[in-house]
Amino acid sequence: MYNYYKIALADFAVVIWIFALARLLLRKIPSLADALVFITLYYNAQIPVFNILNTDFIDTFAITEYAKNSSNSAGQLLVILVSIAALYTGYYLTNTKKFAHSIRINNNKALKLFVLFVCIVLFLIYCVFSLQREGFFNSYEDPDPYALPSGTVVLFLTFIKVFGILLSLFALMNLVKRSMLINLFLITAVFFLVFIASYSGKRLEVLMSVSTVFVIYYVEKIKPLLRLIIVVVALFGLMSIGVSRMGGELSSKNVAVLPLLEGFFSNHSFVGYYELLDKNKISYEYGIKFAQSIGAFVPRFLLPNKEELLYANYGMLTKEVAPLGGNSLLADLYLQGGLPSCILFYLFLGFFFKKIQLNNYDLKQIYQKKSVSLKIPIYIITLTIFITHMRDGMVTAIKTYLQVIVVLYIFYLFLKKWNY
Repeated sequence: MYNYYKIALADFAVVIWIFALARLLLRKIPSLADALVFITLYYNAQIPVFNILNTDFIDTFAITEYAKNSSNSAGQLLVILVSIAALYTGYYLTNTKKFAHSIRINNNKALKLFVLFVCIVLFLIYCVFSLQREGFFNSYEDPDPYALPSGTVVLFLTFIKVFGILLSLFALMNLVKRSMLINLFLITAVFFLVFIASYSGKRLEVLMSVSTVFVIYYVEKIKPLLRLIIVVVALFGLMSIGVSRMGGELSSKNVAVLPLLEGFFSNHSFVGYYELLDKNKISYEYGIKFAQSIGAFVPRFLLPNKEELLYANYGMLTKEVAPLGGNSLLADLYLQGGLPSCILFYLFLGFFFKKIQLNNYDLKQIYQKKSVSLKIPIYIITLTIFITHMRDGMVTAIKTYLQVIVVLYIFYLFLKKWNY
C-alpha cells in the first residue's frame, strides 16, 4: 500500500509540473505562481520522482550517495507539494494591486535610456577585458565552484541584468512607437549578449537579460506553439554551450537528457539536506540564510569584512551534497526550519506575486495612455531574475533581486526627475 502512495505522489508531481508548463505556454500573461511551481519541481523533484519510479536515470547521473540511496523520497515530495499548495493558497486568496507610479513614453525618455545603455555597454566591455586578465572566464575549469566572487565579478554579473532592464524598457516603448530603429537596436543588443554568453560562459545571467525583452513579446506577440519551439531551442542551445565549455561531446544520448540535467544536478542539494536532517547528522539553521541574504545586499565599501561576517563556511555543507554547485531556494528554506519554513515563505511569495502580477489592464495603459506602470518591469524582473535565480539558493536569489529592484528605482527617478 505504501508503494502505491509513493507512486501516486510521484505521478501527482509530474502532473502538476505539466499543468504549470501548459499554463505558462497557453495563457497570454504567464502567472508568477505557475512559473515558481514549474521551477520548484524542476529543481527539486526530479531525484525523488526517479527514485520512486526506480529508473536507471539515478544510477547513471546521480553524483552523491544521498541521491542514489535516498531513504524517504515520498517525504521529500510531500514537502515540495505542500509548499506548492501554500504558494497557490497565498496567490488565490490575495487581490491584485494597481500601481500609482508610471513612466510616460516619449522621445526624451528614449534618449535618456539610450545614454544609460551606452554607459552600461562600455562598462561591460571594460569588465570583459578586466576579468579576462583575471582568468574569470575559465570558471568551468575552476575546481571550486563555491569560490566567492570579487567585486568586479559581482558588478559584471549585476550589470548584465541591468542591461536587460534597459532593453525591456526600450521594448515597452517600441510597443507604442513601433520604430524600426528600436527594433534594430534591440537585435544588436541581443547579439551583444550572445557574444558575452559564448565568450564568458555566463549562460544564466545572459539568459535572464535576454528574457526581460522576450517576456514582453512573449505576452504580446507570440502564439503558444511558437512559444514552445522557442523555449525548447533556447534550452538546448544553452545546455549545449555548457556541455562544450566543460569539454564534453554532444551525442544523441546526452542531447536527449540535457533539458533534465540542468535541474537534476541542483536537485542534489534538497535531497542531501533532507537526508542529513532526517538522520540528525546536521541541525536546522533557524534563519541564518535570511540574515545572510539581507547582509549580502550591503555593499562591500560599507562592510569591508563582509565575507568574514556573512560567508564563514558558506557553501561547505552544499559542497558535500551538491559537488557541482547549484543549491535551490527550497533546499535552503528546508534547512532553515523544515516544512514550516517552506510553507510560510511560499505562502508569502503567493501573496507578493499576486500583488505584482501583470494583467490586461496594465498592458492597455501602454497603448491608451502611452505610459508604462512601474508594476510591469517589477513583474518582468521577478519572473526573469528572482524566480530563475532560485536554482542558486536563497542568498543569491534575494540579494540579486534587491540589487536589481534598487537599480530599477534609480532608473525611474532618473527618468522622472526632469519632468520629461
